[in-house]
Amino acid sequence: MLVTDVRATKIKNSRGEPTIQISVNNVGYGSAPSGTSKGKHEAVAYPKGIDYAVKFVNSKLRKSLLKFKFNRFEDLKNIEAKLPKDFGANPTIALEFALLNALATNKDKPLWQILNSKARKMPRILANVVGGGAHAPKFKTSDIQEILLSPNTRKIENDVRATLEFHSELRNLLRAKKQDDEGAWISNLNLNDTFEILLEVTGYERGIDVAASQLYKNGKYYWKHLWGVADKKKQIEIIKSLADEYDLFYVEDPLQQEDFAGFAELRKKLPDVMICGDDLTATNLDRLKLAVKKKSINAIIIKPNQCGSLIKTKEVFDFAVKNGITPIVSHRAGETFDATIAHLAFAWQAPFVKFGIAQKQRMAKLNELIKIEKNL
Repeated sequence: MLVTDVRATKIKNSRGEPTIQISVNNVGYGSAPSGTSKGKHEAVAYPKGIDYAVKFVNSKLRKSLLKFKFNRFEDLKNIEAKLPKDFGANPTIALEFALLNALATNKDKPLWQILNSKARKMPRILANVVGGGAHAPKFKTSDIQEILLSPNTRKIENDVRATLEFHSELRNLLRAKKQDDEGAWISNLNLNDTFEILLEVTGYERGIDVAASQLYKNGKYYWKHLWGVADKKKQIEIIKSLADEYDLFYVEDPLQQEDFAGFAELRKKLPDVMICGDDLTATNLDRLKLAVKKKSINAIIIKPNQCGSLIKTKEVFDFAVKNGITPIVSHRAGETFDATIAHLAFAWQAPFVKFGIAQKQRMAKLNELIKIEKNL
């Protein structure tokens, strides 16, 4: 495929914030999401601001990419070599999504098939159904950022439809009046009563995203609604008690983003639970290698715009798989209608995806997986 045109514009994400959308050859589009609770090791989204990125694409970049031959995923390396260091993580991901989608249109094939024609296994979903923490800063609610459900009927269409229906029913069960940034319900019940409702529902495994770095300050964890101030030892005890009492199979970011040793200690105490790093690892290969060395995690969140490069994202994904770490391809709090990561997740055969279960921007990704499943 020859690149004949590249253009950028600003659009709004699901939180109403501006983000960048890029088109290639007027047929391939890509847009970048934005995180709310960001780890400090993430790549910078817009080092010089979004306006600079849009202007750069529409002036200098479109000229430098004119007649560039883009025929495979690995060609993104050559694209990245043309980008200035201050271009930013979000513009880079939007551009790379657009290039891949233009290539898929040019070849008249779904993107996943170009990336891995042998892919067959659909991922399981992790659905955020009850929210709090940084995703609901205006409400007096749970300190736990996400309570997640994961069905496993081995058919993603059934999993999505059933979970979507249950999410709708939860509104009344939780006496909820509002949703957080990701469409999860803000419960008016205490944590125990909320989990009692979820424990009564069969066919799902339960998990939490603690986003503990949001609770951490000056060596302590500050729980506003439940446990008060906790040191590292107490924090580990709190998370273990939650996992035991509510039969959790998945715990994300249970400790602050520098505590590799604390993650490892918790993992020993919960050997049958997925202990997942997000802020800890930030889709960064060096941090993942350290986590593997210290035996801190057995699962990792994969967010392309955390590292600002699909080439680097794939390196992190592959290294995780090679070392027995479960990769989970994830959305962000401020999402767009771009569904490219659904194709990446399936092509790379990710065991799990974390795309939410509400809002049109998140359903776009889940519906794309359903479409892939139907067309297999």
